[in-house]
Amino acid sequence: ERQKKTSKAVEVYRSMIETAPDRPLPRIRLGELYLHEKSYDKAEQEFQEVLRRDPANREVRLTLGLIALEREQYARAIELISALAKDYPREYRLVYLLGTAYDEARDHTKAIETLAAIPPAAEEQFANAQIRIAMILKRQTTASEAVASLLAAIRLKKDAPGMYVYLASLYEEMKRFPEAEGVLREGLRTLPDSVELYYGLGVLFEKTNRFDESIEAMRTVLKLAPDHADALNFIGYLYADRGINLDEAERMIKQALALKPGSGYIIDSLGWLYFRKNKLDEAIRYLREAAEILPDDAAIIEHLGDAYVRAGRIPEAVEAYERALRLNPESETLKQKLKDLAGKKSP
Repeated sequence: ERQKKTSKAVEVYRSMIETAPDRPLPRIRLGELYLHEKSYDKAEQEFQEVLRRDPANREVRLTLGLIALEREQYARAIELISALAKDYPREYRLVYLLGTAYDEARDHTKAIETLAAIPPAAEEQFANAQIRIAMILKRQTTASEAVASLLAAIRLKKDAPGMYVYLASLYEEMKRFPEAEGVLREGLRTLPDSVELYYGLGVLFEKTNRFDESIEAMRTVLKLAPDHADALNFIGYLYADRGINLDEAERMIKQALALKPGSGYIIDSLGWLYFRKNKLDEAIRYLREAAEILPDDAAIIEHLGDAYVRAGRIPEAVEAYERALRLNPESETLKQKLKDLAGKKSP
């Protein structure tokens, strides 16, 4: 299995099952292997066989519920997880999953009712539940209702950084930037070493054109968590976008990519850095890779178009800009770039 020899692994597990049919572990491992291969029917067959022999197996029952969620079989997921939550009423992870299943099934009233039953003492699950309730309220009512819900939750539990961050994001969407900053700073008074809160401040400062403060906040993140890939990439991209400190930016972006290999956003940052350094072959290579990983990101495809323009590859630039415009049809910048290229030919 570790060598990715799937068919051989299946053969060995089958042999073990034939030798000891009542032993659950080989069936569970085989089911997990099928899950990894997204062979859901085969996986369910193995897990159901485990349950036939051991109906109380909690982890297998949970796995079947998660499979149903993954396959968007929400009624079945609710049935399975609800039964499990009834057997383990103080396991709030199960209550949260049940609320999630109701939400995915569009039963928002039941979702909120279920999630609201998770008490503050449940720590992480309480915070996750309150954030999900706010998301539902934002979709179903107004952002103001979501804000009020989270403010009430924070009064009950002041040491959950995720609630402050999501509340700040709601204020940002409402263009209430001072309140967003105030919420994050309130969180830092309780959690002065919170990486999550400092990162949120850095993002907020960048959105409100406070460049120096944004960099300062992200550097604080790196003091607290030197291997924070997103903060490394954030600073590197900001420098690259402004054409400053490009060597430092390159080191930071490469470090971020080593920490999160395959990240389309970090690969885009590296491509954009090479664009700023006028290393167009490298820029195009990385920007094309980023666009393949994130084909629905208009900004990345626009970056690729910009690199093609500078390289004199006009037909490819037009194709990239048109693709980006389909994803972001309101962009006046893209419309102007296409207008500027009209009639031009590559050298």
